[in-house]
Amino acid sequence: ARFFEKCKDLRIRLEEILRADARHDPASRTPEALSKALGEWGGGWIDPGTLSQVLPETTGSQGLSAERKKRIESLNRDLVRFLDLIRETPALYLVSAEEDLSAPGGTALVHSDPFECAAGVVDGILMNVVEGVRALRVAELELAGGASNEAMDIFLAHFDWQSLTSQELLLVPPVLVVESSDRLTETTMSSLNRLLRTGYPVDIMITVEDSFAPAGPDDSRLTGLLPDFGYLGMAHREVFVLQSCPAEPEHLLKGLRKLVGNLGPGVAVVVSPAPGSSGEISWIVQKLAHRSRTFPCFMYDPALGDTWADRFSLEGNERPEERILKVEIKAETGGHSITAIEEGLTFAHTAALKPEFSGHFYVIGPDAWDEDQVHLSEYLQEYKTQPPEGVPYIWMVSPERELCRAVVTREMVSACRDRMHSWGILQELGGLNNEYVRRAVAEVRAEMEESFAARTQEIEERARTQGATEAVDRLVAL
Repeated sequence: ARFFEKCKDLRIRLEEILRADARHDPASRTPEALSKALGEWGGGWIDPGTLSQVLPETTGSQGLSAERKKRIESLNRDLVRFLDLIRETPALYLVSAEEDLSAPGGTALVHSDPFECAAGVVDGILMNVVEGVRALRVAELELAGGASNEAMDIFLAHFDWQSLTSQELLLVPPVLVVESSDRLTETTMSSLNRLLRTGYPVDIMITVEDSFAPAGPDDSRLTGLLPDFGYLGMAHREVFVLQSCPAEPEHLLKGLRKLVGNLGPGVAVVVSPAPGSSGEISWIVQKLAHRSRTFPCFMYDPALGDTWADRFSLEGNERPEERILKVEIKAETGGHSITAIEEGLTFAHTAALKPEFSGHFYVIGPDAWDEDQVHLSEYLQEYKTQPPEGVPYIWMVSPERELCRAVVTREMVSACRDRMHSWGILQELGGLNNEYVRRAVAEVRAEMEESFAARTQEIEERARTQGATEAVDRLVAL
């Protein structure tokens, strides 16, 4: 509103200059010109012809040069066009490949490549905003007494959207792109990267179905690595990135508020329920995915500073210093007895709730348990370059309310390792369990121990020498 009023004020002042200049023109004193200036009401009381004969010629300051007058008239038209553009601009542009999305109070656009479409939309908006703000800046120079043509040419030649102030960027309406992780992986990844590299002020929401399968939803294969779209977003360095889920509403809402207030490009990677899944089951899956580090929450905000410590936060994750989160689970078994189990949560616990992954679990009762079976969380921690000995399993409760072990496939182990390693990288970025810090501390500790050992040896040798000297002195004294 303040910018709108500023434009209106500049227009009024420019028109006053043009009206004042018009008084120097003999044509402004003709009966026709005076009749137009007086209007219908004034013409009824004053005779324009008589007034034209008695008006003296204008004296005093000279009128505007033809070049400056033309420039001011052009600026006035540009400001009028810009004000009309601001009034007509939608409150929001929503761009997606889906036809069932709506934008109340805004404009919804459907395109097979929503990132390419959004780039075109923002490009056009920025072009109009730059022209309007350029006109406003030049108008201010004119009203301040004018400027040399050379100075104005230099100013205009180098003024682009990156010259806009933070307040002027607010003239760009929000442009939100909604895309699914499946389409992104298959067709639009390159377009996303191109859009983020522009630095345009555009918000992107990537929805990830709660199956978390590398091969895509409704696919039981666990081959390959799960794409980390949040991590890819951070690779662009100056892009705001949020990764969150509805099961953690406080973190999600806080991140979305920051995304909306961000003046640069922003990416929000958010879990969405699989089509046809119940809300309760989806909430449990999301909660497990978050706690098992399958889909951790994090935020990367370039506006907070220049270092990773300033920009990156793992806030919103329970005990983020732990590589595998261990929780106590109370299972109601046969006879209504309660069994407390300490369980290290992994991707397998999330996958166990998804029917498409049932083939990766083999449930066995107590009569089939043996010492070769190792809990999956322990198995993963021992797994370095080669798989350890043993058969990995997780705990389950059967439909008959009996505590069982579910042996997992090698594919499931690989998927769990992928998620654990991904979480480990995020931990290091967040300053937790950082290997560089561990090595530096170990090096300093080794140097201190070496120095202490040398100092101790020196003191011992000095003591022995001093003791021997004192013994000789006592013998001489005898």
